[in-house]
Amino acid sequence: MNRRIMLGAALLTGTAGSAALASPVPLHPDAALIALCQAHPALVDALNSDDRDCDDSNPHWVAYEASRKAISAARPQTLAGMRAKALAAKAEALMPDGSESYDGTTAGVWASDLLHDVLRATGGAA
Repeated sequence: MNRRIMLGAALLTGTAGSAALASPVPLHPDAALIALCQAHPALVDALNSDDRDCDDSNPHWVAYEASRKAISAARPQTLAGMRAKALAAKAEALMPDGSESYDGTTAGVWASDLLHDVLRATGGAA
C-alpha cells in the first residue's frame, strides 16, 4: 500500500489527527554530534595535507576549527555520542608515525571531557 493510500485511509477513519501529523520522528539526541565526529577525521586529514598557514585564509583550517570547537562544546547524552567523540579524539591524537599523543592536545582535552561525560550520564558528579 503506498503512502497516499495509507494517509487517505487514516484521514477517512479519523486516525490521523493533528497530533499524529505534527509529531515528527524523534532524532537521536546526539545526532548532530555524531555527524560532526564522523566528519572530523577527514577535516584533520585535509588540514594535515595542506601546506598553507593555519589561519582564517585557509578554508581547511576554518572548517577544522569550526568542527573542533563544536565537538569541544558538545556534551554527549548517549553512549553512541560518547563513542563518536572518542573516535574523533583518536583522529586528533594520531601522529604521522601511527602513534597517538594525548598530552597537551585537543585529543587529551576530549578524553578528559569523556571521563566527565560518562560520570554525568551515569549519575555521578561531573
